[in-house]
Amino acid sequence: MDIIRANYRDLYCFAFRMTGNHETAEDIVQETFYKYSRKNPDLPHREAIRRWLFVAIRNLCIDWLRKKTKAPILSTEDETELSTDAQNPADVVLKTEQEQMIQQAVLSLPPLQREALILREYEQMSYRDIAEVTGSPIGTIRSRLAKARDELRIRLRPLLQDL
Repeated sequence: MDIIRANYRDLYCFAFRMTGNHETAEDIVQETFYKYSRKNPDLPHREAIRRWLFVAIRNLCIDWLRKKTKAPILSTEDETELSTDAQNPADVVLKTEQEQMIQQAVLSLPPLQREALILREYEQMSYRDIAEVTGSPIGTIRSRLAKARDELRIRLRPLLQDL
């Protein structure tokens, strides 16, 4: 139970960022914990368990993405939470629009670039950990991240010019 509590949020956020869909993310997280409970790997420490869970959820997300022909479009209700204590409603709307542009840009990246970016920037994993989770060499991870960041700069150029 502690494993679920300690990792649920991070795994859910990763799955949501990979799929762009709340229900799918929840299903994938549940499937990940189900696999963990069935296999119950004998792992020496908390970080090893976390890595195992990220490998499992990553594989489930990739399988889901392979079945989909096109990345889903996020609706405005999916990730937007308007702050009730905001002083200026126009600022809240602008921030929401910017967040949606960023979400769409991340979702539009090729899956392998997207996962590397999410694991590095959102989950704060080291290059070594990302390499272990994805089963890719560190050089490949660096390359994917560079390409993802370049692509995001291009796709978010209008947003960056406004700042």
